Amino acid sequence: MPFCDSDEEIRGILETSHHIAVVGFSTSPHSDSYRTIQFLLKKKYSLFLINPLYAWQEVLGFKVYASFWGLPLRTKVDMAVIFGVSTDITQSLIESAIARDAQSLWLEKGVINLPMANYASMLKMNVVMNRSVLEEFRRLRVRHTP
Repeated sequence: MPFCDSDEEIRGILETSHHIAVVGFSTSPHSDSYRTIQFLLKKKYSLFLINPLYAWQEVLGFKVYASFWGLPLRTKVDMAVIFGVSTDITQSLIESAIARDAQSLWLEKGVINLPMANYASMLKMNVVMNRSVLEEFRRLRVRHTP
């Protein structure tokens, strides 16, 4: 299945996604995931933090949820950004993101899972794999309008 690799596709995803779930992030201020969260906050994205290790704690003033199913009812997510271990990506994770209206699945740099990326693509999700949201945002000079 095709993934989103062109600059035009990636720019389109970053410009049209307003509600982003960040899954599998680290609370270390020196981690890529933490810096990405800070960057997206500065750009005025609406964020939902998902990590069962930190569920019900607060990170950067945001409540952390254990899974997509823990988000408040009717919460809409445009894109799921996945950090962490590639094998943690499951059909259930993808399906729960779709249940929240996620149109895009972004597997961060170093996160490679072809079977699950193909599964998400088969379910009509836009899939970006092994790329950094932060780096792509800067490289493409994306303009986000909240």
